[in-house]
Amino acid sequence: LCGFAAPLVKFLGDYRGVLVSAVSYSSGQGKTTAQNAAISVYGDPIKLSTAHKRGTINALFERLGAMGTLPFAIDEVSNIEPKELSDLAYAISQGVQKDRLNKSGGLRAQREPWQTLVLTSGNRSLISTLGADGAGREPEMRRIFEISFNNVSDLSKSDADDIFNELGRHHGHAGQFYAKYLAKNADALEKLCAKVLRSVNERFSLAREERFWGVVLASVVAAQAITAKLNLTHFDRDR
Repeated sequence: LCGFAAPLVKFLGDYRGVLVSAVSYSSGQGKTTAQNAAISVYGDPIKLSTAHKRGTINALFERLGAMGTLPFAIDEVSNIEPKELSDLAYAISQGVQKDRLNKSGGLRAQREPWQTLVLTSGNRSLISTLGADGAGREPEMRRIFEISFNNVSDLSKSDADDIFNELGRHHGHAGQFYAKYLAKNADALEKLCAKVLRSVNERFSLAREERFWGVVLASVVAAQAITAKLNLTHFDRDR
């Protein structure tokens, strides 16, 4: 649902981005398959993701800015260093690249902003990585929403491989339909998302410093309601 939830972040107020991490301590739990399914809503999941070591961090943010409100995936972050992870989580939440100087000493032209969910997966908890650093990383930890994938999938490897391969051949169709609906119903969606966010904050008694977690939960809950109405997804909310 994060694929459908990402464009709803813009309807939740002045929030720019949250890093959503799927983690399990063993392989074969469906993390990568779920991540690819989320971004395949809008296109080829291979082309819509990047490795954090592929090029510079500035190049990564260039791609993120180009995505705007669409979900973006970053692979291979399990071994990221705490300082780099801290900078990444904070920068994602800002929604725009930091200012940089050009060769003549002036400011470079402002890059494209983003307002979305950034997805990643790995075999190590990113929150634990920051917590073990012991360098006052609490604000950045609150900007990461972590989902445990330990023993949550009953898919066989062959079934997961089939899904993975199909996503490479069939993608983007739901996204076109969904995007048109969002564009035509912006006012109603803003009211819906605001209502869901208030409900989430009250139900889980979220504090101000936990606001980014509320954004993820609210966008996913709203996405489930919208996509069920449009007959795009079928989830049992009571499970």
